[in-house]
Amino acid sequence: MGAHFNASYSLMGEPSGEDIGDVVHDGIALDDRLTGPLQSVGEVFVEKVLEHGGGHSVQYNFGLRWSLSDALVFDIAAESRICGGGTPDFTASAGLTWTFGLPGQESE
Repeated sequence: MGAHFNASYSLMGEPSGEDIGDVVHDGIALDDRLTGPLQSVGEVFVEKVLEHGGGHSVQYNFGLRWSLSDALVFDIAAESRICGGGTPDFTASAGLTWTFGLPGQESE
């Protein structure tokens, strides 16, 4: 089992006609290997909108991560709000993560 602290800053810019602000995301995640390539992941996190009188929300998600190879991972997750506003009651996501090195850099 592993634990991770996650922090990010999303620079939203100023899209015309949109009233959105930059977002800070902080969270803690736990993961556990279920089988060789399959891993479960859960996270509790806070998102804070920094501009336009934005509020914050506390959310959680749970998902699965499947390692297709050393460099390619498929993941799915479901997320819901614990408290706060400005976020949907429920969301789902799926994605691919491809890890690669800089040009000229050998992989280990």
